[in-house]
Amino acid sequence: MIHQSPSLIILMGLPSSGKSTVAKLLAKELFNQYKFLSIVIGTDDIRCLFPSQLEAFDPNLEPFIKNLTQTLIKFCLKNNYLVINDDMNYYKSMRHELKQIAEEFAAHFILIHVQIPLEIALEWNKKRGLPIPQDVISKVNERFDKPGDYQWDTPLLTIQADEDPPESAVKKIIPKLISIITSLYQPSLELSPSKPGIIEKIDKITRDIVANFAQIDKNPKLLKRISKFRIDYLKNIPINESSLEILEKEFSLKLKEFVSHIKQAK
Repeated sequence: MIHQSPSLIILMGLPSSGKSTVAKLLAKELFNQYKFLSIVIGTDDIRCLFPSQLEAFDPNLEPFIKNLTQTLIKFCLKNNYLVINDDMNYYKSMRHELKQIAEEFAAHFILIHVQIPLEIALEWNKKRGLPIPQDVISKVNERFDKPGDYQWDTPLLTIQADEDPPESAVKKIIPKLISIITSLYQPSLELSPSKPGIIEKIDKITRDIVANFAQIDKNPKLLKRISKFRIDYLKNIPINESSLEILEKEFSLKLKEFVSHIKQAK
């Protein structure tokens, strides 16, 4: 039997791109071909444990669901399972949190991007009976942080889901995966787990502020304009570690002024 090293395999992509099918097929083939024990974990699976969430989405439960998902991932890595995270993982900060978990358990961190054009994702979602609101898919597409800016955030493989059926995609993924998960884990040259860079910190701070505002005012048109405001704001700020606290206060103030101006204009 081939030796397997602890590994955290992260899928990323739009809703209705076929990630879940790829994740399940991948887990099945890793066992059938190599007898590797792997488990598929995603927030959708955890969310299904709450019957009320299936009837009406409650954003207040999301932090708990996220923590529960990450706790389960940690437990499985600790017990030497190959973990396949089946989630959208559309923010760079989400992917970095998972990288830190992998480092904590001396596990390989592997990204696989399941890519699909927005119009195809919307079409596939419609054929499935619209299990996900179409506007949710569009919003995720708008906010998707493209990978590749950093070496750690570069996918092992990008699958074009509208061109590659899941079975074909898995056949391409497995040979690349095997060379990694059968090798010994080598920690990075850093002595401590990687820390998010200044750009990632700023990105997370401003996202959190916008997310908190979205809990109060759920107007879709306003939230879309706020999202653009945040992106434009980030393009023009100085990158300085010591100014994070000041930046947080300043962005909150600027956001309030921006929203007030829009409402007054009406």
